[in-house]
Amino acid sequence: QMYGNGLLNTDVTRKIVSDLDPKTFQSNALSLTADGEKRLAVPSDAWLQLLVYRKDLFAKAGLKPPTSYASALKAAAKLDKGDMDGMSLATDPSDVFTQQSFEDLALANGCRLVNDKGEVTLDSPACRTAFKAYDTLAREHGAPGTQSV
Repeated sequence: QMYGNGLLNTDVTRKIVSDLDPKTFQSNALSLTADGEKRLAVPSDAWLQLLVYRKDLFAKAGLKPPTSYASALKAAAKLDKGDMDGMSLATDPSDVFTQQSFEDLALANGCRLVNDKGEVTLDSPACRTAFKAYDTLAREHGAPGTQSV
């Protein structure tokens, strides 16, 4: 609406994206913030999903910070002792946070929920691996019952 009313300075947004280099943005974010060749906004995504770990527990267990599914699974299994769970993940199917948590973990493995043609690709090898890792972390090394925020 602001663009249609002539209230946006598209030269400024074009210059910012150009200065930052369009290759540093996800292509869908660029297309969603443009009208043809007119740059309506600078894409921005401030949602961050973190894998937080306790340095003291990792050091005591002789673990390095997890950098892959394999190392996260290894750490969760090693830390899952007695009354301490090895991992905490959202598992409530009615909570969007569960979807967001899974999606970030999946994207880190190259799982794209939808391909460039708009087709659902949840059965791709990368997505299958992501589902298996999330399920194993939550089911085998997480707290019992439904976990939500």
